[in-house]
Amino acid sequence: MANLPLHPVHNDTGIKQFDVFIAGSGPIGALFARQLVDNGYNVVMAEIGDQDTRVPGAHKKNEIEYQKDIDRFVHVIQGALATVSIPVGSSVMPTLDPSAWRPKDPDQLIVSNGRNPFQEQYNNLGAQAVTRGVGGMTTHWTCATPEFLKRDAQGTVYERPVIFEATADDDAEWQLLYNAARSIIGTSANEYTHSIRHNIVLKTLQENYPNRNVQSLPLACHRLAENSPYVQWHAADNVRASVLFRKDLPNSLGT
Repeated sequence: MANLPLHPVHNDTGIKQFDVFIAGSGPIGALFARQLVDNGYNVVMAEIGDQDTRVPGAHKKNEIEYQKDIDRFVHVIQGALATVSIPVGSSVMPTLDPSAWRPKDPDQLIVSNGRNPFQEQYNNLGAQAVTRGVGGMTTHWTCATPEFLKRDAQGTVYERPVIFEATADDDAEWQLLYNAARSIIGTSANEYTHSIRHNIVLKTLQENYPNRNVQSLPLACHRLAENSPYVQWHAADNVRASVLFRKDLPNSLGT
């Protein structure tokens, strides 16, 4: 093995040796890269998709045209998602016209509706979708960062997974994780405090649900300037910022 030539990635990145290879530049890959590089490891990240934004991994909603007309961004999301499976169902809807070519051998099954012909329907995945591009799902996510609904005083678990059985330990661990995540992605609950629409909705919810402790939805964004109508939405580029632009770590991350 020692006399095998190095993979071309070493020449492409200028890194003769690296410690970790990361497949995918979405939120998970970006977070792993940041944590590893910040701790002194050399990392190479590979992405199967294209770079669709001027800044690698930036949020596509930062374009002014979408901030002026947010409804148009729905089509960007739809175009970025590629379905890899369909919901489980008992009905089969062939995607080929009955007159289309089909194999004479009945054992040669045709793939229809994205199903694996050798997999039972009840084992099929749900309607899963992926985004192939630098930044992954973060290039078009909502940027909403609410907390899970934790278990109540009776111990009933709602949304938040249980890490520690002791409630106090569990709450402390989740708070630690939440704070770290907010710091990395850059979360704020104050960017729309001067929005009339925001305050009307918030006040209405608080008045109608006084016992629900309704608060402003925390968002991963920041206002471009004081009283500016526009915000900068955060994505994988924010997660990797310290990795990409740290001058004390040359060639730490190859992408």
